[in-house]
Amino acid sequence: MNKYRLNQILSILLMPYIQKAFYKDDYLAKVGATYYRLYQTKAEDYTERKKYKSEYDGARQKLIDFLCSDNTRLMKSVDDVLLFLELYYPKNVMLKNVQDFVRKGGSRMEYTDAICDCYFNNLFRIANSLLTFRDGILSIRTWKNAEDPYLGADILGVNHAFDKVEIWNTMNRIMATDVLTAAFYILAELDQRQIASQTGEVSLADSLLAEILKKGLAEIHLHMNAGFRYNFLWILEMDPDVWREWEFKGANQDRLYKAMVFRIIVAQYLEYLDRSGQKGTKDSFCRFVFDVYSSEGITVWNLLLDMKDGKVTEPSLLLQIRDILGRKWIPVGQYSGRGRDFLLDTVFGNFRHGRASSEIILLYKLMKHLRCGGDYLLMKLFIQYLRIKNDYFSELVQESAVLGLDYFQRFFNRSKKEMKLAVAKEDIFYKIILKSLMEIENIRKIEMRIAPEIPEHYIDELNPKIFQEEVKRGIKDYIRKILKVYRDYIYELLLEKDICIRIWDEEESRGDYLKVFEEQYGMETLKRKLLKEPIDIPVVGIVFHFIKMRHTDNSLGDACWLKYAAGEMQNSNHIIVWRRKLRYAAFAIEELRYEIPYLNEYIVGIDAASNENDTEPWMFSPVFLEARSKKNTKPYVKYDKTVQPQRIQNLGFTYHVGEDYRHVISGLRHIDEVIDKFNYKPGDRLGHAIALGVDLEYWYAENEIVAMPLIEFLEDMLWLWGMLVHQKRRLSINVDALEGRILGIARDIYRDISGINAFILYEVYQDKFLKEPENIFKEFYSRMKLEQTREVKKGKQYYFCKEYEAGLEESAFLWTKEKLLCTHFCPIYEEIYNRVVLIDKNEFSLDLLKNLQKVLIDKVESLGIYIETNPTSNTAIGEVESLYKHYITKLNSVNSYRDTNQKQQVLVTVNSDDPAVFNTNVENELSYIYHALVHAGYGKEDVILWIDKIRQYGMSASFIKKIKDPVQLIYEVNNLLELLR
Repeated sequence: MNKYRLNQILSILLMPYIQKAFYKDDYLAKVGATYYRLYQTKAEDYTERKKYKSEYDGARQKLIDFLCSDNTRLMKSVDDVLLFLELYYPKNVMLKNVQDFVRKGGSRMEYTDAICDCYFNNLFRIANSLLTFRDGILSIRTWKNAEDPYLGADILGVNHAFDKVEIWNTMNRIMATDVLTAAFYILAELDQRQIASQTGEVSLADSLLAEILKKGLAEIHLHMNAGFRYNFLWILEMDPDVWREWEFKGANQDRLYKAMVFRIIVAQYLEYLDRSGQKGTKDSFCRFVFDVYSSEGITVWNLLLDMKDGKVTEPSLLLQIRDILGRKWIPVGQYSGRGRDFLLDTVFGNFRHGRASSEIILLYKLMKHLRCGGDYLLMKLFIQYLRIKNDYFSELVQESAVLGLDYFQRFFNRSKKEMKLAVAKEDIFYKIILKSLMEIENIRKIEMRIAPEIPEHYIDELNPKIFQEEVKRGIKDYIRKILKVYRDYIYELLLEKDICIRIWDEEESRGDYLKVFEEQYGMETLKRKLLKEPIDIPVVGIVFHFIKMRHTDNSLGDACWLKYAAGEMQNSNHIIVWRRKLRYAAFAIEELRYEIPYLNEYIVGIDAASNENDTEPWMFSPVFLEARSKKNTKPYVKYDKTVQPQRIQNLGFTYHVGEDYRHVISGLRHIDEVIDKFNYKPGDRLGHAIALGVDLEYWYAENEIVAMPLIEFLEDMLWLWGMLVHQKRRLSINVDALEGRILGIARDIYRDISGINAFILYEVYQDKFLKEPENIFKEFYSRMKLEQTREVKKGKQYYFCKEYEAGLEESAFLWTKEKLLCTHFCPIYEEIYNRVVLIDKNEFSLDLLKNLQKVLIDKVESLGIYIETNPTSNTAIGEVESLYKHYITKLNSVNSYRDTNQKQQVLVTVNSDDPAVFNTNVENELSYIYHALVHAGYGKEDVILWIDKIRQYGMSASFIKKIKDPVQLIYEVNNLLELLR
């Protein structure tokens, strides 16, 4: 299904739980309540019926106005939305909810609360439609449910397995789906002991795929700062410790704090009911609050009433509640530190040693209690809790409503920021990430992308060692923290808790990591234990990624290449200076891998990531060339007489490219530039590279006009010209016409094009990729200074830039390659280069785009370069119409087993990208593609063989070369902890 249509339908189905506005004004519930009042009138009572008809029409119109305001993701048409609302929330069902409410003594002022019963029951209908158990594992139900006497028909009404899988993929990014998990556990009649053994994760693999996945998976495209699952962050946010210092400014904080308070109190209440054996009545929750909090119960109760009614609470009342909770849960002087599951450590202590989180336990117990009926106030509070939670969720997890990396960055940065606010210490942050990743079943290799710290201070070109040593110190500190948490987590998996604590305490006092382990436990003891109880522990590797960013210094009037050539600007972030810093950082990384044994197997690659449109590849070419230059790469670790010489595995290359482009030609050009100019070898990787596989007919139809900077348009043209003239490619474009177009663009930029032709412009375009292009204009500057001296004596100035142009006679000016290169580091020309132009789709024919794409696909295939695909991320960020039409099979054909000469066989991998932003993992991403292929009509045998091949590609493509047993990991990591101090 088209991703936009699927978003529309699911947004209607989930409206009562995800609409932030409904927290205060539930427009849908008001329609149900006013319909009940209209229904109760009699035909002969014309005046009353007219009154309530007007009231109902008004409520309906307010709902329509709300739908038309700023909720465009819902809208195909108003009629379309209203029909789907009638399908999912029928008026006759809402009518019955209010009738039941009135029969039980509910007041007219609270009719809208009764509609929560409809919302509540739909959660069970959705869970029943989507979930099942496969071999004891919670999984997607891939068939259409028959009519159920209690739950009715399958609420989603779809017939195919892939429809359910695609629905889950989209739903999983619209709301927190753990509530559906809890609902299904109740439908399955699991008891609390069984719940405690569940993680709550939903598997998308069927039995055939599950067997393939057991062979092992690699996650090779993951950004560490967003490597955690959303549910971890929500639990951390709900810890009272996090709120210890908040000032309670703004409605968002107000709502989140209420959710935290509600969570604690309702957990206490549910535990009380379990212990006392009571079922709870309409008023028992209220009585419980007053009994437990005695004289302060009225303060707590008023807060809950504010939450129920969607009101903002006075900050003074919130502070009182904080004091009340502080006295009860956080005794003075007993600051626990953040990063824990608060309810598991307190109210739900009996579940502490299970696998379930406190959130799953809370949702299960609360929904099971509410299903007994009668407590409308608690039901409304529960729905309000879901709205708060899903509002928070929507700020962190990206759906497919808006494309591009600019939109993605909003979610990535917020997730990273919220996690760091929620934990008190850096090591807890790392532990949560590693725990999130290592809990994925079948994972064997985990690469994590981390940005190295690049010092911002002055850089001395004559003595870069000072800068490099600072970079190395930062990297050593960073890596040591991560490896320490990794090692500690291995201990927790293998050893009893008291032994772990003894080891950590001893290490704290004396260091000597390996000696301490030998004394407290011993390698031989561990080996014997592993013979009896084998365990697979994923190997972790670090990929340092350099951040693509806009260089505003390059466009400011005082940031000139002349100043740099004259020895100034070394303390700026001008693009020239920044490139040199990145080069030195790459050198420092490679030198560190040479100096420290084992480190080359844990720092395994480099990358450049973030917004593709901010930085062209030429900016990073010196970094990659530096990392793979002959003078930097060594065959062995630095010689040490005490150890056997160790070979150094090469630093792997990957680069985010062809993911978010203005024009598909730009995306293809960037891919070609990275391969050719970054010294790429077989086994290196490209991140995403959507332009290689995008459906060009779809893209062409969707992009009739494209806006792009003038320089980007010029370099797209120059790249095409180079393919025609230098590479002798046969493309459906005339070289003479292309040269004319290039000179036309040049005239727009340079005005006078004396000395300019396509050849010289192409050479300048190529020179930007040189390792040190600034040397060219430094030499030119020296020559220019000499010429200036001669010309000034004759009464002229011989310059081409703004500062000196005034004294130049127009006829005396002639462009050279050096001058043109300098313009790319000039603030005046930077402004001109970034002038926006509109490109009509007829500028490049569809045939030309297809030719170019095929040329690049063949090139990538023949060189043996891997493409890292990320299905959910690609669908959310790039111009991929749906999971069903993902480009992976265009790059690597499913039926290539039957006809190897017919289709492409590019090396491709499947990954998750950012679990926190896309709420997914590598196993589920493979499952999405698997179900899409079956849905497309491929035979199961072909699909299974192909998925197994792609799974193995992921393992082979990883820059982590070895799968290591726990004993080897403990030995190596403990050695590294010593050496990195």
